[in-house]
Amino acid sequence: MNGIVKLSRESHEQKEFVETFVYSGQFFGELTLSDEHVRMQDASSLTAETTCLEIRKETIFEMIEKNSSLAICVIKLLGKRLEYVQNRASSLVLHDARTRIIDFIKNNVRQFGQQVGLEMLLKHTFTQQDIADFTGTSRQTVTTVLNELRKTNKIQFRRKTILIRDLSSL
Repeated sequence: MNGIVKLSRESHEQKEFVETFVYSGQFFGELTLSDEHVRMQDASSLTAETTCLEIRKETIFEMIEKNSSLAICVIKLLGKRLEYVQNRASSLVLHDARTRIIDFIKNNVRQFGQQVGLEMLLKHTFTQQDIADFTGTSRQTVTTVLNELRKTNKIQFRRKTILIRDLSSL
């Protein structure tokens, strides 16, 4: 895959819950390997140009039969995805909104940020509503937390960038 894709679900009340963001070089839809059920996820592109390659389940199974190291890679990937889901669930239950928003920023900076002197720069395509939907908070709460972090000079942000002054103090 090339670009950024947002995977989400909508509640009966039409509230969006963002499950995850998928970045260039990653893949999604691995749960189709486990059963025949239709998934009720929405996938939407967050970048101007996004390319996804579809690989049929039968093709994956054939490749795994011929290459046991691929099977090990798939098992490791599924283990990492399970760990990710467990961490998300724990965070939603155990952490307050502010902590979840800051953790979202930290995790994205660690994965995709660029070192700029002593600071870290995150170029992103998230809206404040995307962050709210991902962290289980409101857009207003995201705005309040970001403004508080800006006021205390821990971050600077613009529409598509966040500059973290000192990641360890965030």
